[in-house]
Amino acid sequence: KTETYVITATNQGSAPDTNIKIVCTLEENEQYVSSSGATTATVAGNVITFAPLPSLASKTPATWRVTVKAVKAGDVRFTVVMTTDQLTRPVQETEATHLYE
Repeated sequence: KTETYVITATNQGSAPDTNIKIVCTLEENEQYVSSSGATTATVAGNVITFAPLPSLASKTPATWRVTVKAVKAGDVRFTVVMTTDQLTRPVQETEATHLYE
């Protein structure tokens, strides 16, 4: 089976945010299938890197999707890290998923 993760970044500030970068990491039990969204992705091993989004207006969301398939059963974590020019530290989110054969 496949699983699709939806990543949504919303600029909660009052000014535009710039150079929004999304990087996703898969665990060994998952295999990349496809991706789509606000920018295009490149894949290197288990890391999916989306091209930077040049600008995100105040109160505006941007969405990306990553579809993976289970290679073997297990308890995995899908990790997403976001950086922008306005943030002083990366934002990291993790989604727990139980994969079945």
